[in-house]
Amino acid sequence: MLRSPFRIKKNKDFQKVLKKGECKRSNLLFVVFLKNELQNSRFGFVVSLKVSKKATERNLIKRRLREIVRLNLDKIKEGYDIVIIAKKQANKATYQDLKSNLFYLFKKAELLK
Repeated sequence: MLRSPFRIKKNKDFQKVLKKGECKRSNLLFVVFLKNELQNSRFGFVVSLKVSKKATERNLIKRRLREIVRLNLDKIKEGYDIVIIAKKQANKATYQDLKSNLFYLFKKAELLK
């Protein structure tokens, strides 16, 4: 579980990142990021009904993404709000596919240390 200081919880914070942030995309995910004034980076995860109608499948994708981020917090730069949005193809992806895709996007966005 990703600890509380590392999560975006408020809707206004999500909206701020989605409106003003930069976006990088791959075939499975979007990453939208915006600089914040905090000492750590915060993460939000979005998996919509378009990805899957079943809540269990959407939650599985969110759990996998959260775990990837949690295990690699030390490799990600501090001071950003990052929203990770799953595309429709993420429903068929394995853990390794999601991990490699996410790291590709972090590298493309220069969010890795």
